[in-house]
Amino acid sequence: VYITLERSFPNLLRLGIFLLSRRVVKTKAAPFFSSSFTRTISSARCCPSASAVIKNSQVTEGCEIYGTVINSVIGGGVTVARGATVKDSVLFDNITVSEGASVYYSMVDSGTVVGKNSTVGKDKDEGGKLTLVGSGLNIADGISVPDGELISQKTLADIGGEAGAK
Repeated sequence: VYITLERSFPNLLRLGIFLLSRRVVKTKAAPFFSSSFTRTISSARCCPSASAVIKNSQVTEGCEIYGTVINSVIGGGVTVARGATVKDSVLFDNITVSEGASVYYSMVDSGTVVGKNSTVGKDKDEGGKLTLVGSGLNIADGISVPDGELISQKTLADIGGEAGAK
C-alpha cells in the first residue's frame, strides 16, 4: 500500500500512467517517483477505514476510502464508499464513488459523482478500453458508462446522467 502527499499534478498524472501500465512496484519506484512513495500513512487526513482494501495505489491527502482501490491513483478529497471498487484508474480531486459503484480502467475528472450501483468502464483484464469522464458530472444511480468512451455533459445525458455533481 502506498499512501502519500502528492501536490504536483504532473507527478500525479505520471504516477497514474505508471500504475495503469501494470508494472508492479516492489521496492523502488522509477526515478521520477522516488519521493512520491511511502509505506505508511503520511497524513491523518487520509482516512482509509478498517474495511478498505488498497493495493498498489497512491491515495492523496484528504481522501476517505471505505471500499476497494487497486492499481489506481486517487486525488485529494475523493470518497470511495463501502462496497465500491476502483481498479486501474485515475480519479482527480473531489470525486465520490457511491456504494456498490465500480470504476474500471478510467480517468475521471474533478467534481464527478458516480451514483450507487453504477459502473464506469470495463475491467482492463476483460479487454476494457480506457474510459475518460469529464469534470462536474453526476452519473445517476444504476447507470453503466461503456468502456472506451469520452463522457462529457452532452454524452452523459444520452446515458442517463446530468451535468453538475451534487
